[in-house]
Amino acid sequence: MKIKDIPGLKQQVISMLPVTQAEMWKVLGISSKDASELIGHMLGNKLIKRTRIKINGKWTFLLESTNGNGRASKIDFSVLFSGNKFLPCCGCEEVCEPVKCTKLKEWIIIA
Repeated sequence: MKIKDIPGLKQQVISMLPVTQAEMWKVLGISSKDASELIGHMLGNKLIKRTRIKINGKWTFLLESTNGNGRASKIDFSVLFSGNKFLPCCGCEEVCEPVKCTKLKEWIIIA
């Protein structure tokens, strides 16, 4: 792997969970190939689990925590979806007031 700070990246991924695989590598600023390798390490160490899901008609992977014990956490992630659209706040780094956020309002209206 060409990535220098694997432990730091693993910690960043864990702090983002749950997150789609595509969004994870974009946020980290690494290639999809490096992201796949990083995910492989994390799956091997049982730090995360990966579930195939469909969002807006496209298949992707949702990365979720196993809490480091090899078992997936029992959290209901369906609250992060409205129809088949993922919650826009996940991974959002903008400082905003939820009442005034256009993206969040649009997402709520879909429900």
